[in-house]
Amino acid sequence: MKRTISILLTLAMLLGIMLCASGCKLLTAGTYYFYEMEEDGETYDADDLEEMGMDPDEFCILELEADGTGTMTFMGEEADIEWDSDEIWVEDEKDDAVEYKLSGSKITLEIEGMELTLKKK
Repeated sequence: MKRTISILLTLAMLLGIMLCASGCKLLTAGTYYFYEMEEDGETYDADDLEEMGMDPDEFCILELEADGTGTMTFMGEEADIEWDSDEIWVEDEKDDAVEYKLSGSKITLEIEGMELTLKKK
């Protein structure tokens, strides 16, 4: 009896872990747009981009699909990407993955000394 209960508890824990992993990806999936960028101690937001004649909603767009694929458009250049729980990479180039942090509806990418924050709309 104790062995049966132990096996059932183990299976329940494994199921919970699997559901959390799938649910976390579903929660992260979506379309994110430029929010702000920090580089060399300077922070730039949507107003700064507009002053430079750029459309903040087209400057950087990150689309994450629940299946771990997506696209990233940066200054008009689009690339197919893949992603997991903490990294994003251009399709088939996982060695060059970029770490990201998710905080509420914002996702922050650290790219070569620049911090790029995007917000889900």
